Amino acid sequence: MPVFFKTDDRENGKRVYPRAAAEYSIQAMRHANIQFVLTVISDRKTEVIKYFSDGRDFDINIAYLHQKEPYGLSDAINKGFQWYKNSYVFLALPDTIFYPFHAIRAIREEILASQADLVLGVFPTSKPEQLGPVRFDSSGKAIEVLDKPKGSSVFNTWGIAVWSPTFSKLLNQYMAISLEAQQQPIGNIFNLAITRGLNVRTVFFEDGEYIDLGTPEGLAHVILDRELSGLKEI
Repeated sequence: MPVFFKTDDRENGKRVYPRAAAEYSIQAMRHANIQFVLTVISDRKTEVIKYFSDGRDFDINIAYLHQKEPYGLSDAINKGFQWYKNSYVFLALPDTIFYPFHAIRAIREEILASQADLVLGVFPTSKPEQLGPVRFDSSGKAIEVLDKPKGSSVFNTWGIAVWSPTFSKLLNQYMAISLEAQQQPIGNIFNLAITRGLNVRTVFFEDGEYIDLGTPEGLAHVILDRELSGLKEI
């Protein structure tokens, strides 16, 4: 969906042209020195392969995994376990845009500095009941992760994440329990990590912004507001 705009002024003056929304997250990963992207797709998403190909045009390596049944995000992430189980994993969703652009780089620096098992990038929001609010203390330690709660006194949401092989193993083991487990929101697994005693930390981008393009409001916001901070040309 062409809602991300990029400037090219190298030839014949300044030109602004549309890019696919998912390219925003991919460029943010590249900015954080991430070299490999694993994209999980269904039978209906083959246009993604045509657009991004192997990633050479984006100066990053892109591979694809097929999710046959739509069991949800947790299952989609776990599909790649055999490929990433010994590595750090960064998660950014293709239908979201976040600001600041360097947020992925910031959580990368946090997990390396703190040696945490999981670090969540947290952004302000006025509608936490539609997203995944996070309770954390003054040191940044995560206390609780919720998923679309009926009510919340916390006006934020996690939007991106990075984790170590310890969390990957926990996710993989939990997914093996049952079909019901495979359908659990990833936010519930983040909260499980807290209750199991894993070191879960947050980076709160107080002046940041997180837009879910999967909602009519989010989509209208980025299409109609070209001055939106999260869509600054990069």
